[in-house]
Amino acid sequence: MNKLRRGQVLWGNRNIFSVAIEEPTKKQPETKQPERVYKDRSPVIECHIKGKRGEQTILDSDFAYEYKSYLVSGDIVLVNHDNMIVKRVERHNFFARIKHGALYVMASNIDAVVLVSSLADPTPRFEFLDRVMVAAKEQGLPLYLCVNKCDLIAPKSRLIDFDKYAALTDALHMISCKTHFGLTALKKSLRRKNVCIIGQSGVGKSTLINALIPDAGQQTGNISFKYQRGRHTTTGTRLIYTQDGAFCDTPGVKDFVPYVYDINNLADSFVEFDAYKTLCKIPRCTHINEPDCGIKRNLGTHIDRKRYQSYTRIMKDLQNAQRQSWYQKKH
Repeated sequence: MNKLRRGQVLWGNRNIFSVAIEEPTKKQPETKQPERVYKDRSPVIECHIKGKRGEQTILDSDFAYEYKSYLVSGDIVLVNHDNMIVKRVERHNFFARIKHGALYVMASNIDAVVLVSSLADPTPRFEFLDRVMVAAKEQGLPLYLCVNKCDLIAPKSRLIDFDKYAALTDALHMISCKTHFGLTALKKSLRRKNVCIIGQSGVGKSTLINALIPDAGQQTGNISFKYQRGRHTTTGTRLIYTQDGAFCDTPGVKDFVPYVYDINNLADSFVEFDAYKTLCKIPRCTHINEPDCGIKRNLGTHIDRKRYQSYTRIMKDLQNAQRQSWYQKKH
């Protein structure tokens, strides 16, 4: 009987995947997360899933509803002698959003999420930041906020807004990929971590990776002046190894609906709500339509109105997703 090889998915399209094959130094249990086994020099092979419905043979039945994400960058897989992927090992965690009404996993088996924004060009969308923070919080993942293009001029109020997020995230890094300001401190904080890098189009995700890993070769693009939006130069998620970790570069996104297992717990992702949730008179208060709500009573004083508006819009999107058949099946 041929022994199965263990590998990690770097990227893929349809049923063809690029997989880094493990060169183990010792035997590991199949369910243990092999975070440090793979190196930047690991042998990479092209693998396939057998048949048009091959995904059915490698999935846990629990994930049969996934939208085009039965295998994603970061997944640990077992490969046979014909370079066929025969099984996906159970995920330690995953970073996901809801896309086209279904669960869309962007990366798996990661240690943290790096959210890249920009001080200017394009103008930052703070609600996008809130949504990514919710998705990271859902999986218990640390979130590092990276504000790129600090060499550009921006209103003082924008700096104040970013400063508010310093208390809401695990770390705030002000950087400039153009001048290399702040990159040394950022690189130090990412050592020995497998991180998922996400951001709007044009904020400089690929430029950041090229700055941190000079031979990464990620394509970069310019900003559309008319619409203040970036061009999608990263077309698919790609896992890139470093000497002591890995970066998972994701395509720029314009709309982001975070995946939340139980929408009744959405308020837990807004840490500034914690001190006031207990003041609500109605049990299981959603903090939207209920009277005598502790959150709403503190709007504009202890709770930022824009953050609360983000909360209500995310709740609305999740309520719409809850009506989908896959969501009802999972819950």
